Amino acid sequence: MRMAPQNGNRRTRAVLAGLASCIAACSASPREYVLVAIDDHPLPVVDSVNFGGRWRQVNRVMAGRITFVRPDSMLVEQTNRDLMTASWPCSVLRMAAKGGSGGMAATGASVMDTATAGCEELRTRQDTARFTVQRADEEYLLRQVLPTPDEAPRTLRAREHGDTIVVTDTTGALGVSPRTMVYVRALAPSA
Repeated sequence: MRMAPQNGNRRTRAVLAGLASCIAACSASPREYVLVAIDDHPLPVVDSVNFGGRWRQVNRVMAGRITFVRPDSMLVEQTNRDLMTASWPCSVLRMAAKGGSGGMAATGASVMDTATAGCEELRTRQDTARFTVQRADEEYLLRQVLPTPDEAPRTLRAREHGDTIVVTDTTGALGVSPRTMVYVRALAPSA
C-alpha cells in the first residue's frame, strides 16, 4: 500500500477542518421565538382598531414568530385572519385575490357561490417585517427596516427573560392601542 505524501495529508486535514467548520456554521440555527400571548391573552387573539372613535374587530392573530437572522437583525412574522371579510362569499374573496377590485359591480354579475366556508386561506395572511436590533441597557430597541406602504416605521422595545422575550409596541399606529406580546423560545427551528 502506498502512502500519500505528507503535504497531501496536511491539505486533506485542512479541507476536512474547513468542511467541519462550514457544517457547524451551516447547521447553527437562528434563534426563534413563538408568539404565545398578546396583552396576557393566549392566541388566537382578536385585534381591534379604532375607527372614528369606535373599536372594531378587524383581525384574529393566529400565530407569530421572531427569528434572529443575525445578532443585529430579526424577522417578525404574524399570521392573521381577516374578520372584516368573514361574512363575504368565497366567490367574492376569490375574485379579490385575482385582483378584481369591483369587477362584479362593473360587469353587473351576480354572486353565484354564496358559500362562506371552504376558503379560509383567502381570509388568512402572513405579514413579515424586518427589524434592526440594538442593545440598550437591559432591553433591545427594535426598529423596523422596511415599513409596509400602509404603516409608519415602528420602534419596539423588548426584554429577554431566559427563554422568553416580552415585546412592547407603544407605536399606536393606525388607531391600534399599545400592546405587549410574549414570545417563548422555539424548541426546534421551523422547516
